[in-house]
Amino acid sequence: MTLALASQNAYYAPMTIREFIQMCGGPSKVADFTGTAISTVSTWSARGAIPSRYWRDFVDNGQDIELIWELHQITKPKQAAE
Repeated sequence: MTLALASQNAYYAPMTIREFIQMCGGPSKVADFTGTAISTVSTWSARGAIPSRYWRDFVDNGQDIELIWELHQITKPKQAAE
């Protein structure tokens, strides 16, 4: 399965948030450009979601906002058991 991003006619293979963070340079680099701790970035990987307030930091570091949005449509965060 691939995703088509119509605005750029680009195709991205689905990836996990963990893989996306690795693609961005790994937890240490992501922590640096988001101003968070490495443990925070590791939590995002485990939960499968990056809080939207940090998406701009990724865009400022060269990532496509549409890719970030699409990844969050594919990899829904794990919900706590009720």
